[in-house]
Parts: sequence; C-alpha cells; structure tokens
Amino acid sequence: MSAHDLEMDRMSGPRRAAVAGYHIGDFGHYGHHNMGDEAITQAVIQNLRRRCPSVRLSGFSMNPEDTSRRYGMPAYPIRRLKPRTSEGGGDEATPGMRQPRVGGLRAYLKRFAALRLIVRAMRFAVQLPAELWREARFLADSYRVAREVDCFIIAGSNQFLDNYGGVWGFPYTVLKWTVLARCAGARVAFLSVGAGPIDSLWSRIMARVSLLLADYASFRDAGSRRLLEWAGGGREWHVCPDLAQSLQLEAQAARDDGRAPTVAINPMPVYDRRIWYQADDARYEHYVAQLSLFASRLLRERFPVFFFSTHPSDDQVIDDVLAGIDEQLVFANGAPARKSSQTVDEVMSVFASADLVVATRYHGAVLALRAGRPVLALCYYRKTREVLQAMQQEAYAVDVDELDHEDLWRRFELLVSRRSKEADAIRRITEAANARLDEQYDTVLRLVNAPVGA
Repeated sequence: MSAHDLEMDRMSGPRRAAVAGYHIGDFGHYGHHNMGDEAITQAVIQNLRRRCPSVRLSGFSMNPEDTSRRYGMPAYPIRRLKPRTSEGGGDEATPGMRQPRVGGLRAYLKRFAALRLIVRAMRFAVQLPAELWREARFLADSYRVAREVDCFIIAGSNQFLDNYGGVWGFPYTVLKWTVLARCAGARVAFLSVGAGPIDSLWSRIMARVSLLLADYASFRDAGSRRLLEWAGGGREWHVCPDLAQSLQLEAQAARDDGRAPTVAINPMPVYDRRIWYQADDARYEHYVAQLSLFASRLLRERFPVFFFSTHPSDDQVIDDVLAGIDEQLVFANGAPARKSSQTVDEVMSVFASADLVVATRYHGAVLALRAGRPVLALCYYRKTREVLQAMQQEAYAVDVDELDHEDLWRRFELLVSRRSKEADAIRRITEAANARLDEQYDTVLRLVNAPVGA
C-alpha cells in the first residue's frame, strides 16, 4: 500500500486505527474541580487502558490545561468562550459567584423592560458578525483535531441540560462536537449520560440530533432515558450505571468494632443565591438549619463526625452549617473536622475514612456507594433517588424540600442498625453494575476494531 493510500485509509474513519493506533477522545463538561465529574474521567481512562494498553487518549473539556495536567494526556477546549459555569460538569453544575448589583446606566435600564430589550438587541446586532467569525474559526480548528480521533466518548455526567447556559450552553456544545466527529469520520458513543432539566424545544431538538448521529447511546438511569425517549427515532437506548461506579480502587472495609460509626457529611449550595441557578433564600436557610440541627444531634449523641466537599463551592455551605451548630456542643466536643480534596484519589480516601455518609451531591452518593459506604442521601433532583433505588437503598433517600432533622435522624438510626446488611447489599449490586459497565467499555473498543483484553 502506498503512502498516499495509507494516509487516505487513516482518514477514512475507524479503520484508520490500524495505522495511527486506537485514538479515543474523552469528551465532557468537566475540568473545574468537580470531583464527581473527574471520577468519571478517571474511570474511563482506567478501564480503557486496562483493556487496551495501546489505546491513545485525548481529553476534550472545559479546562484543557487542568485535564492535561491531571491525566497526562493531550487535551482540547470544547468551547471557544470562557464557560459560564464554574463546575463545568453536567452534574450539579453551578454558575460562578453572582456579581453584586451595580449602579449607573444598567441600574437605570432595569426599571424599563422595553428599553432594556432594545439596548440588548442593539448590542447583539453589533457583536453578532464578530462572534460568528470567531465561532467559525473555532469550528475549523476543532475539526482538524477531530480528524485525528477514531471515536469520541461523551462520558457520563449530565450532558443533556439547559438550566445553565440555555440552548447555547450544553445542548449546542454536545451537538457541535457530535457533528464535527461524524464529519471527520469518527465514531460517537454516549456512555451512561444523564439528562435534565432540559426544557427548551430547541434544546430537545439538539439532543435528538446528537443522539441520532451516535453509534451507541446509554443513559445512567431510566429517568434520563424517559426524559428524551421522544427523541429516539426507534433506536435502542440502553440504561447502564453511572461511569463513576467503574472507578478502579482498592476495597477498604468499613470499621465494625462496636464503636459508634464515623459520619461524613457532604453539603451542597442547593438554592444558595451565591451559586445556584434557582436561588431561594428561604429554602436554602431551611436546608442549612436542618443540617445544623442534625449535626448537633450527632455531636450530642457522641458520633464522630466530619464535613467534606467535592467542589470548592461546598466550603461556604459548610461554613453556614457549622455556624448553626449549638455552641455549647462545639465547646464540649470540639468543632467537627473539615476535609477537602483536589484529586479523585484524595476524595476516595475521604470516603474510606468514614463508616456512613450523608451526601447532598449526586456524586457524593455515587462515590460513597462505590467505596462500599452506606449513604443517607439528601435528594435535590430525581437522579439521586434513582441511584439509591438501583442499589436497593431508597429507604435512605430524603427530598431536600422535605428535609426535617427529626425524620433524618430516624432514618439515620435505621441505617446505623442495619449498616452491615446494607453494606453487603451495596457490595453485591456493585459487582453486577461493574459487569454491565465492563460490557459497555468493550463495546466502545469494538467500535474502533481495537483488541479487547481481559
């Protein structure tokens, strides 16, 4: 075969892997210190390299510098503009700190809705040509990168939502790269993705096109699949556990020596106007107050307790919860410890140091279960309850809007009394989940005709 023929074969799609190696792109809205999203990325890298050591991997993220540094692989931006979210990841995505109100013309225009719309339309019209030109250049650069990849994995997390960034945030970004990949001759696989909230018709249309262009698609829960089932076009969509459940780690049994279990609490800025997309002061204050009362009860009953974060925005919520704990209890027992993590390995060490976990973040619950730790989950969206249902742990799922420290304590006592039995159930179901995830990784490698090792 001539050099020209080899080059044409390399660019023709999945068969080009025979020349260039097996090059897979790991795509996601990650890269902003959300340890749940980073756990997904680390799990994908571990499992693909374990099966096919010769595979070449590249990252496609919101923060390619961070991604390249963490995983030692080339990384590229998925958006041209600076992202509007500080977490980046589709799960529990959080916008940056809200800016204080400003005076001057902007404050004046706020009084007149019609005038504000006119000014906004004029600004948009002036900026549109330059924005289109910059986006076209970004698309051209991205296409050149996509031509070197055999398969794009849209890896887990909540890739289909529009409550942050609207239609031109997550939906457009996923569609853009799906189209670029297919035009470049690469395969596309959506693996255990989440969906929702996604409300705009245009967002749903973009999701439909993205899914119909894919070679393989699976959702991490039945609720996500139902949300987008209308977009299926008769194609088969699978339900497969969250990719973070395939994270490779050394099992560490929870302590069971008769002493009170150590409790780890993971708050989250749900409804917090400094962070949350749907600010509600009353709901946030209720959430913080109930957590403070629960933590106070733990101290009163002499349970070892500490707080931990899986994203920097959790720390200010921990401050608020600690401020609400009974001062006399803090004086008598000392303030609860705090733990933060910069890497996935560090956050998994945090879970290993606990016996029971009280988690608000979705991946706080998922990773605790992966570590074999029973979870009392505070659910702000259906996805957390569904993951506990899949683990036969729904008795320990509590809706955030219905949070009551007395009810939380009753469920906690039940979990304490049954923690060995629940840990055994979690371990058994995790093994079955891992087998299904193994099959999914094998499917991805078969898309590029790569050999699948044991």
